[in-house]
Order: sequence, then C-alpha cells, then structure tokens
Amino acid sequence: MYKKKIVVYLDILGYKNILEEKCKDKPDELIEIMKKISNELGFQYSLIGENISLGTHEKLWITSDSIIIIYNWIDYINNILIKIINLQFELIETKNIIIRGSISFGNHYDDFESFYKPYQRNNSINIFKNIIISPAYVKAYKLESEIAIYPRIIIDNELLDNVTKNDELENIIKYSNDKRYFLNYLGYKVKESNDSNNILQDHKTFIENNLKKYYLNNQRIYEKYCWLADYHNEICNTNEAYKITQ
Repeated sequence: MYKKKIVVYLDILGYKNILEEKCKDKPDELIEIMKKISNELGFQYSLIGENISLGTHEKLWITSDSIIIIYNWIDYINNILIKIINLQFELIETKNIIIRGSISFGNHYDDFESFYKPYQRNNSINIFKNIIISPAYVKAYKLESEIAIYPRIIIDNELLDNVTKNDELENIIKYSNDKRYFLNYLGYKVKESNDSNNILQDHKTFIENNLKKYYLNNQRIYEKYCWLADYHNEICNTNEAYKITQ
C-alpha cells in the first residue's frame, strides 16, 4: 500500500572529478564525504540506515553520487528543509562541493525495514526484501535530472500545496526566474547568522575560485558557477562589497 512521503533526491556535482583526482588508489576521500553527509542528516551509524529523531522516521540511501532520503510526513517540513540547507552549506564550506537536487511529495512504498529484520521462509533468516515502488521517487529523480540543472535543490509544488505557509518557511525557500521554488540556503544562513559578512565573503571566494578554475577547461561546470554567482549577488542585494563581478 502506498503512503504519502517526502522524497529528497540529491546529486553530488563533480563526483567524477573527485573520483579521478582524489580516489584513484583508495576511496578514503569519498568515504569521508559520505560519512559527513550521513552525520549532517542525522544518520550517525550507517550510510544506509534509519533515524527516528523528530518523529519523522527518516530513511537514507547513499549510492555513488546519489543521496536519497525518505521522510514520513510533512508536519516537520521546516526542520527537514533546514537540515538539508545545513548539509548544502556545510559541503560548500568544508569540502568545496556543490549539490543539486529536488524534494518531492507523493505516493511511496518501500520495505526497507526488512534490511534490519530478515523475514523467515522455510526457517531461513538470510533472505532480505529491499523493494522501492515510488511515484514520488520517480518525480524527485526527474525534477533533479531534468529541471534543477543548476546547483540548487528545487521543491515540488505539490509539497508546498500541502504545507502551512509561515514566516520561517518564507525565509527557507526562494522563487526563481524559471518559476521554480528552491532552497534558499545562502539567504537563510545570512539571515540567521551573527556573522553574515564572513559568510558572504567565504561564499564569494568559493565561487570566484571555481569560476577561474573552470573558465577555460570546462564550460559546463563554469555555467553552473555562473548561476551560483547570480544567486549570490541576489542575496547580497545592496551589499556591493560582497558581490561577484563576472
């Protein structure tokens, strides 16, 4: 039977470069990144696991460059979105990694709990069920791969139609020129911080360094940082000292 779930689908941009440049001989760098992602999201014991904090009964899969998170219901939507914002910001700040993704809402079925609880058949306990049948997952995947395009995490309109709007949520999300809502990670961090100038300066430096790095050798990645620079400048608003000149 389907249940209504929030499905988060995240993609680590530049994964192939990390694999080729830092993990040729051993996967230590990517293991560290995956553990950081797991810890930031509250899954402290396993890269595949469950976390029942906040009553959301979260489930997490990390495979290659993809991160999939299942949340039980939308009552905790602000907490969920802030948790993902913190991850997005932390990966930039500590690992120079940007992510793209989507957050969808809809019908979902999985029997992932049996990963922990093998079911018995003919007195055997070594058979596991791991099945996902999820229109919500398919929608999240399509939004990430076909719509998001840039390093942003877009939000399914159906999700926003099913939540109560409030001032905090208005600070968490932003409306884009292509008529999509996405997580306003920088705007939220600037607004909530007592050190907003340093946040803007560090974010500016991160983007400028990558604009220089990819300007001549990878136009596709360069365009993603151009989008990020435009977003950064929007958050700066009239604070000219921290704006990026391309």
